[in-house]
Order: sequence, then structure tokens, then C-alpha cells
Amino acid sequence: MEYTAEIKVQDMNCELCQQTIQIEVAKLLGVKSVRAVLADKVTRVRFRSDMTSAPAITDAIDGLGYEVKLIRTIPEGSVKTCGEETTLSGFYKCSDSSSKRSEEKAMLLDTAPTRHGQTPNTNRQSLVICERVKIQVYGISNNSCVKSIEARISRMPGVESISVSQKMGQAVVNYYPDKVDALTIIETIDSLGFEAKLPG
Repeated sequence: MEYTAEIKVQDMNCELCQQTIQIEVAKLLGVKSVRAVLADKVTRVRFRSDMTSAPAITDAIDGLGYEVKLIRTIPEGSVKTCGEETTLSGFYKCSDSSSKRSEEKAMLLDTAPTRHGQTPNTNRQSLVICERVKIQVYGISNNSCVKSIEARISRMPGVESISVSQKMGQAVVNYYPDKVDALTIIETIDSLGFEAKLPG
């Protein structure tokens, strides 16, 4: 029998958090579909009860580093999600297709930082001295927030590397001032839903 589990994910604060939960939960055996709603911080998962359970799915999300709570489990047919059987933005339907798995893996790899939390930009510049700026960032609640900032800033032209510390609430960015300035970097971090400013 199929059920829908509604799970509260208290610290799902950014789009990368949303994508990470959807992709990882969709990989679980017995999961038919998953949708993480950023606005109300709730993830709804349809699953087969003979293959998995709501507590097991909740534990899987908890294992990703989020604070979670199982709200309720509803038998299939008792609740319907608008447009559930069609393609929705941010809604993942599970598939055994290898191409689907490859796309999901590519999405994660595209946003994953390299060793030591640094995501270097391969477009190196040799004629201008690289400068470093430390930026205070408020609102970093988990590792997905760290990845979200690093992935976005590392793609900016002129950014050599970025390292974000959740513990210190700080981003250290090496950049080329002829291509980008510190203010633009700060504004870009703000656009992701965080509050960024220079220390002091």
C-alpha cells in the first residue's frame, strides 16, 4: 500500500537545501515521489509501505544534517497534491532510469565544493594581483547553505576561490579586482537569502 509522509524540515532555508532533500530522498528504495516545499519547510514523500516507512525516510533526511520531525502519515487516496501526476517545478518522481540518476548526480557534483571547502574557478588570471576579502554572512544554518554560497560565488567572473565557514559565519573570497569587486560579491550573497557585510 502507498502512503504519503509529511515531514517538517525546520532548517530547509535555501533552494540548494530543497534540491538536496528531493534528490537524496528520491533515491531511497520504495519512494515513489518527493516534493520539498521551501515556503512552509515541509517535505511530502509518497512511498510503498512494503519497502520503506515514514520513520526511515525521516531518519534519512536527518542523516543529511537537517532538523526534522514527522508530522503525519496519510494512506494514499486520503490526500491529493495538486498536479502530482504531472511535471511540477521542484517535484521529483522516482525512476530507475540511469539517465535520470546521472542528471541528479551531475546536479550535486555541479554544486559540490572541492577539498577543504574551496571551490576554485578554473578561469585563472595572471596579470592582476588576486585580492582577499572576508565577508560576515548571517543565516548560515547548515552545510547546504555553505554549498549554496560557495557554488554561486565560485561561478562569478573574477572569483578565484571561496571558502565558507558555518561555525564562524564567514566567507573568505579570493578575487581579481579588475573583474569583480567586494560589493558585488556581497550583493550576490544577499540575493541568495543571506545577510552579508564586511566585518567591523
